[in-house]
Amino acid sequence: MAGLDGSDVRRSYPIAQINYDSPGIQVATDGAFESLDAMMEAIRTEPKGSLTASGTGQGGIWHLAFAGFFDGSGYSS
Repeated sequence: MAGLDGSDVRRSYPIAQINYDSPGIQVATDGAFESLDAMMEAIRTEPKGSLTASGTGQGGIWHLAFAGFFDGSGYSS
């Protein structure tokens, strides 16, 4: 700690993990994509704005996961 209140992290220990959720991609069973590769190909080739995605409020943590996924896949907007 910053020494403002006498706290010392060496005298503390974790008692619970607050949250740990792994991101994932889900599609409808009757949807257009049967594989991640098929979905990525559509994202690369379909006109901009023709596909949508959802999963969180604007700017939520899942948007960071989404951005990281695309960054790691070499996708360029």
